[in-house]
Amino acid sequence: MASGASYHVDSEKGSDESHGLSPRKAWKTLTKASSATYRAGDRILLRRGTLFRGKLELKGAKGSEKAPIVIDAYGPGDEPPKIDSAGYIAGVAIEECEHVEARNVEITSDGGKEIDPPARTDRYGILVLKSSHVAVDALRISDVFATVQTKSEGKDKTTAYGHGVRLMDSDHLIVSDCVIEKVGRYGINAIRCQSVEVRDNRTDNTGCSGVQMSRCRDVVIRGNRFDHPGSFIDERMHGRGSGSWVWGCENVLYEKNEFLNAKGKADSCGVHIDFNCRNVVVQRCFSMNNEGGFIEILGNDCNCAYRYNISVNDGFRRKGKDGAHQEGKVLWLSGFCGAKNPPSGPFNSYIYNNTIYVKEDARSCFSISPTARGALVANNIFHLLGPTVDVLGDQKKYKAKRKNAKASNVVFMNNVYARDSVLPAGLRQWDSRAIVGDSGFSKPGGDRPEDYVPTNTEILKDRGANIGKIPGDDIGLTIGLNMAKDFFGNPIEGAPDVGAVELQE
Repeated sequence: MASGASYHVDSEKGSDESHGLSPRKAWKTLTKASSATYRAGDRILLRRGTLFRGKLELKGAKGSEKAPIVIDAYGPGDEPPKIDSAGYIAGVAIEECEHVEARNVEITSDGGKEIDPPARTDRYGILVLKSSHVAVDALRISDVFATVQTKSEGKDKTTAYGHGVRLMDSDHLIVSDCVIEKVGRYGINAIRCQSVEVRDNRTDNTGCSGVQMSRCRDVVIRGNRFDHPGSFIDERMHGRGSGSWVWGCENVLYEKNEFLNAKGKADSCGVHIDFNCRNVVVQRCFSMNNEGGFIEILGNDCNCAYRYNISVNDGFRRKGKDGAHQEGKVLWLSGFCGAKNPPSGPFNSYIYNNTIYVKEDARSCFSISPTARGALVANNIFHLLGPTVDVLGDQKKYKAKRKNAKASNVVFMNNVYARDSVLPAGLRQWDSRAIVGDSGFSKPGGDRPEDYVPTNTEILKDRGANIGKIPGDDIGLTIGLNMAKDFFGNPIEGAPDVGAVELQE
């Protein structure tokens, strides 16, 4: 690895008149650190346990694959250096850079009179613009809010927009092992980016979603925990959001994430696939207590899938209660393509080998748009103990057309139901190979995936159908229809079992 210089920054004992090349000769301010020119292999080191006010800005800095430019901490102790960027657009801003890594820093940006003009209405913990090969690792970001609130579609009419991490017009990006809490809107947000990996992060109490992607492609979101999206613990927060959602994206894989406790008057699922997406797969994830629901695939989405997930008590929201304007739903295939566009699709949706549990005192809603073209709903456990209802009328555009409209090429088969007549009559769908019985979960009503390991081998073992392409679909899923491992990583051998867990001998 090529060597570079190490520049030290110490807000308590440093001096901007120093050269910065040793802890004894550290710079004092982020302004000084932002004014320097950095080369491949250089390191910008902030002293642990110190507080910096302002922003650290890198513009045009070029590292290399073997010698990235690194922002990191130095000095004794466990307390990270903290950047308070109140009034600035971001705590760390990386623009037109290559091969940069940022890690082990804490960032807050709670309002304040705008110093950077854009900070009045937008704020970020870390901002990456027009850059490539940037890695963000082990950051702690909290309390990020713009100076003023602006118009929004959240719980209230306005939101103080603040995001933990914003990635824009960039490629080859990694966000890993970060903790993001109490931000006005998104924990992690990417716009027009390619080759993005979001792994092993934790977001809690985000005003909107933990992760949101727009017009991105080739994305992996793996091993994250998104808790309390759509939070409103601060009145400046958005108060509406799924754990994650993508819009206008292509080739996205969600795997081994946890989506918990989403709130909001609309959407607010564990994870939902918004309109104009292609090849988005949600697999081996755990979704629980998300009031908007479990499965949501919207208009013009093509070849998207939910498979081998466990969903617990999702979809309990009631339209008209606490300002909600949508029902929560266990399964929702919607043709919505934007308020000004006619409904269309979704096309060729694959929903198989999920385990879905809803307790007795909650109802479960279904909705399949008459514009849906091609859907396979197979090998799922629908352990729905309360009433079930079709709520297509929840969508105004479809209500008047319902009498003579019906989705085409939608097949339910080989699903296990806890009782007869789980699929509501108004849905106008039936299961060609329905299996009725109790799956025998180890602890139904529990809050861990392990509580939904079934024991009833008679109705589940080797009873699943082999998953093939929907008739008329030449694609299937680009990553393949057959899974090698179940929710827990157990190998799938022979005929698949029903549900997300392959029963062990």
